[in-house]
Amino acid sequence: YNKIAKLNELKISNILITSGADAAIKHCFEVYVKEKSEVISLNPTFAMLDIYVKIFNAKPNYVKVKLKNNKFSFNIQNLLLKITNKASLIYLPNPNSPDGSIVSLENIERIVSKAKKFKIPVLIDEAYIEFSKINHIGLIKKYNNLILCKTFSKMFGMAGLRIGYLVSNSNNIKILSKT
Repeated sequence: YNKIAKLNELKISNILITSGADAAIKHCFEVYVKEKSEVISLNPTFAMLDIYVKIFNAKPNYVKVKLKNNKFSFNIQNLLLKITNKASLIYLPNPNSPDGSIVSLENIERIVSKAKKFKIPVLIDEAYIEFSKINHIGLIKKYNNLILCKTFSKMFGMAGLRIGYLVSNSNNIKILSKT
């Protein structure tokens, strides 16, 4: 915990170590996803998301990622329109897997800000974050509905160790640690 806190310039109370990033995502489903509620995300995305949506009997509400001018992107307005009281979680991999598209920090803030009005947590999967120039850590103090999912499997090449972790405000971490 101390080394991860130092790596991310956070307090230990902002971190929950999990058995891989997919377990971290599952923790968020266990705590936040209500039966028959919507989970908002991109399509295509990390394959485990669909599995968790089915396990927790939720409804997928996805925004299609399209190839335009040799670049993958999605319509941010379409995603913002999906954020209603029907949703219980927004899952955004940034950069997205499998296409590598990146949601700008400005658009992340638009999403998190609107979700906050509906008390919807936003889970940003940062499995590939070290391969980009973006950083969401600074938003943790600004938004109490933001949760980051991190892993040692990609950049650090330690997939076999199954070490993932969640980063959020200390209240969210306390709740998530109960799972």
